[in-house]
Amino acid sequence: MSVLEKASDLIDCLGQAGEPVTLAHVRSALAMPKSSTHRMLSELAALGIVRRTQDGRYSLGPRLLYWGEAAAETFDLRAMAEPAMRRLRDELGESVHLYIRDEDARICIAAVEARHELRPFIQLGRPLPLRAGAAGKVLLAFADENILREELRQAEADGTLGHLRRRARERGSGGRGSCHRLDRPGRRGAGHLGPDDQAVDRPPRRRA
Repeated sequence: MSVLEKASDLIDCLGQAGEPVTLAHVRSALAMPKSSTHRMLSELAALGIVRRTQDGRYSLGPRLLYWGEAAAETFDLRAMAEPAMRRLRDELGESVHLYIRDEDARICIAAVEARHELRPFIQLGRPLPLRAGAAGKVLLAFADENILREELRQAEADGTLGHLRRRARERGSGGRGSCHRLDRPGRRGAGHLGPDDQAVDRPPRRRA
């Protein structure tokens, strides 16, 4: 194993620990001699990659924050997603939006608009609730239980849950789209429909 590989394993060890750890912990986790472990920790600490606390423990250093910022700036999710979004727009003839989850909100970070005049307008960067909209339901399906419970409570308080159930009964399962209960996200998806809106929440399929 090269020195670079050993340094990478050491950094991974400190990252997985989640808190400052002792020299003995690192040595045991990496199965390295004590002298080699101490030397590598000292060298990495001198570079700012590792931080040594006042009580002699070790954690990830501030230089990794700088590297993380630099890496994030070069990793543009939008640039990676937009070619696929354009292909999907051309295939389906509808607008395609890319959302990310920020705690209990969903944020649209990219949009490829349909070419026809009548289409939904989505404001980029605007936080929207997870409990409303098909995209929100998909993200909510992967949120932790605390966020899920809070969104269900909010939906019952503001009437969203009752609205979803009512529209589901009105439309049934044979229309263009269907609206499912908020407390079952991720199974088939769901859409929050306004009085003049219709949403399709089923995954796109190729015709036979």
